Amino acid sequence: MIRSVTGLRAGRVAALIAVLIVSAAWFAAWRVLDRTPLSRVPVLDEAHYLREGAAVAGGRLVPERPSVMSPLYPYFVAATGSGRELDAHRVRTGPPPWGLRVAQFAMWLGTAWLLLREGRRLLPPTVGWLPALLWLLYRPGAVLAGSALLEVPLTFLATLGLSTAVAADAKGGAGSAARRRAVLAGTCLGLAG
Repeated sequence: MIRSVTGLRAGRVAALIAVLIVSAAWFAAWRVLDRTPLSRVPVLDEAHYLREGAAVAGGRLVPERPSVMSPLYPYFVAATGSGRELDAHRVRTGPPPWGLRVAQFAMWLGTAWLLLREGRRLLPPTVGWLPALLWLLYRPGAVLAGSALLEVPLTFLATLGLSTAVAADAKGGAGSAARRRAVLAGTCLGLAG
């Protein structure tokens, strides 16, 4: 019993150290990236979301015309303090969108944690860690966590919704806890949609 508790604590400490190392590496990479055109000159979708986030932060809560892109993501950009204007040369003005990066990095790690949890629950112990590892090694997902694009929040919400739905189905029941899980799953999947 004492060995299992000690092993559990050591595992949590090791996980925390790994998260801190990964976080430091990504923040260092973003600092370098901020000096390149890749980060300073957002194009297409990213430029749209940054401008719309700036408009929402400036007080415009209802779009002037129907949205042809994700209608809720600019509100998320604004909520993280990351809305930015672009100058005449389409270069991002103001500081880098750190709030958005931190929020999406947390969602990137959250997706890995959800995949690890579900992998351990649904797969044999020898491969239960594989879904999380594949997500962490998926470089476009990690790069998207630092950009003003909605793929990481979308993936996090879809993974959380499906994880909650599967857990609700596995636990069964018709009580208030089952209804809360169903509402959470539906809300996450609805927001992702």
